[in-house]
Amino acid sequence: IAVAAVHLEGNRDCFAEGVTEVSEREKSVDTQDTEAKELQENSFTGWEDIPMDRKHQILMHGLCKKYGLSYSFALMILESESAYNPTIIGDKGNSVGYFQINRINWERLADRGMNVHEPEGNIEAGVMMLSELFEKYKDPYAVIECYKCGETRGMELYNAGIYATNSFDCEALCKRSEELEKEHED
Repeated sequence: IAVAAVHLEGNRDCFAEGVTEVSEREKSVDTQDTEAKELQENSFTGWEDIPMDRKHQILMHGLCKKYGLSYSFALMILESESAYNPTIIGDKGNSVGYFQINRINWERLADRGMNVHEPEGNIEAGVMMLSELFEKYKDPYAVIECYKCGETRGMELYNAGIYATNSFDCEALCKRSEELEKEHED
């Protein structure tokens, strides 16, 4: 209950930005490939202190802009899921890559042209899924819990006012997102 009180007093924005309409994201694979190349050519060059391939940082930054998601929020989720390891396999083989995309999502993401077993597809899948959760739930704590536990269990925890488990703490994760943002202000 103490965590719930802290949450209600804390900053619920947690660097959530507006999100793109779903219809804008449902584009052909060819269009997505072209856009991904264009996104890599933006002016962002990556953060030197982040132990992640620069081309993956640049891609993720561009995708965050495309999907209306805070880069520092997405990076915080990625960091908490994989510690920047693009080849990590978790959950007894059921979750893969930077964003630890769970097997339950693989088919629907493949239908959208995303290969979650490759870093680029995993990054786009993670960013897109976070954006979808923000569209649906708005509150970063709800987004974190649904991402980490699946929507059903995540919303059970959220609605019960439980914002920390043995695996994660929403307040600490949002603070990490804010730290990343402050450390890299231009």
